[in-house]
Amino acid sequence: MFLLPFALSACLPTFTSDADKSGEDTAVDTADTDTDTDTDTDTDTDTDTDSDTDTDTDTDTDADTDTDTDTDTDTDVPVDCSAAGTAPALGDLVITEILKNPDIVLDEAGEWFEVKNVGGGTIDLCGLVLSDAGTDSHAITRSVAVAAGGYAVIGRSSDMSANGGVTVDYVIPGTSFQLGNDGDELIVTGSGGELDRVAYDEATFPDTKGRAMQLQVIDTASNDLAASWCEGTVTYGTDGNIGTPGAANDTCRPPDAVEVPE
Repeated sequence: MFLLPFALSACLPTFTSDADKSGEDTAVDTADTDTDTDTDTDTDTDTDTDSDTDTDTDTDTDADTDTDTDTDTDTDVPVDCSAAGTAPALGDLVITEILKNPDIVLDEAGEWFEVKNVGGGTIDLCGLVLSDAGTDSHAITRSVAVAAGGYAVIGRSSDMSANGGVTVDYVIPGTSFQLGNDGDELIVTGSGGELDRVAYDEATFPDTKGRAMQLQVIDTASNDLAASWCEGTVTYGTDGNIGTPGAANDTCRPPDAVEVPE
């Protein structure tokens, strides 16, 4: 029988050559080439190109263009006070008439007072300071010429339709200087010191509404005394107030005199 060789061949082990094994390994290794595309090149584009350069382009350079150069036109400082006359010396200027409480018109329009030049030449009121013993104060900032023997009227309004019809030589603006109705001081000061003052009250000085009080003895000593003053008798202007602004005073009318109708 010829069956033995076939049976033996079936029972013998099968050997694979080294070349064949090598081929199998190669195939396996080729498959495990680790084609992982994660190359870890980190495509993260966060290169910190932060466009916020923070160069502080703030245009507030703090150059402070605030042009507050104090151009306040209320300089209260005399300009040129030499053109119209000389500055008054002590004894040259006397306060001679005061209307502290006008009738009909408002105080802020109708108040006024008068000064007289008793010196020998023309004086200029520019640079003089008007004040009281409190906080009122005003410097005359323009020339106001007063001839020898002449008068100047200083008031709070030049509008004759509002001030009772008085011609004013110099206007005190606003409320920098006012005449109190009951009692007050009127002080005139020059560069060399006080030139004249009147300190009046309602008890001893003339005090009738609408009537100016007038000095009878024209000098700086007499106007300190209540007895040297009396009330005017002549009407001026448009609203029935009484006084002689810019002119010689009336003959004295005693404050307590009673008018008897005709």
